[in-house]
Amino acid sequence: MKCKTAKKMISSHIDDELTPEDKEAFIRHIGECRKCRTLDEEIRTVHNLCIYAERYNAPRDLLGKIVANIEAGKAAGEWNFSLAGIPRFLKFVEVALALIIVFVGSLSGYILTMNGRGLERAPCIEECLFLDVFKATPPDSLGDAYIALMGGDYEK
Repeated sequence: MKCKTAKKMISSHIDDELTPEDKEAFIRHIGECRKCRTLDEEIRTVHNLCIYAERYNAPRDLLGKIVANIEAGKAAGEWNFSLAGIPRFLKFVEVALALIIVFVGSLSGYILTMNGRGLERAPCIEECLFLDVFKATPPDSLGDAYIALMGGDYEK
């Protein structure tokens, strides 16, 4: 068993929730691994402290005092915002930012394509794919192999 697995099983072992096979493997591991054994002992100590700690009952009027303090804070205007409205506001901000980004991107793309020449016809995709637009390819390159396979003539 690896230490990572054993560490995950410590709490289940303390609560006696392991299967017999897992329990045996866990006990064998902590018998061999000093780090895991120390961690198991520390967690078991904290667990026992919590189980055997004295229990104290809250005063009967504690809830009334808490509610009165909340009401007094609301009346004084200390808590004048609602947390319920925040997620809706954040969604609005996200949508607004996305729209601004799309608008600015579209506008800048339009301005960059104009390039000071006014509106010109953009070359169609077929014109861009002809091999005539490429410069001479270096020998033993991928472009050279492609042109050789296609049977094209080109300058070297």
